Amino acid sequence: MLRHPKCAKLRDEAKSNKWRDMLVFYCREGSHEDVQIARQISELSARWATLITERGRFIEELKTLDNFYAKKMVAHLTAVQEKYDVRLIHVFTLVDELDLSACSKDLFILRLQGSEEM
Repeated sequence: MLRHPKCAKLRDEAKSNKWRDMLVFYCREGSHEDVQIARQISELSARWATLITERGRFIEELKTLDNFYAKKMVAHLTAVQEKYDVRLIHVFTLVDELDLSACSKDLFILRLQGSEEM
């Protein structure tokens, strides 16, 4: 039984016993995953933003009606819409943070590879 199975797996995947090579491999994989997740979240947020926009148009239509229930719906949907707007901003912030994380890992890789020459 291996004492450090995750390290052994990383060594096998990196095809090297050198820690620098294993770190570079690990960071490349992590950077790639961050970019993929950011893209998926970005696609979902774009769809969500479209739905929010469509709901906003519906709210505007309801505002033109002179009806007690329509006014109640407008009040409710507007409150919900405001919460969704804030949440969507948080999601876009998450995408930016994932992109920044990927860039940080890429920079770390460059520094590791630059240390080869020293």
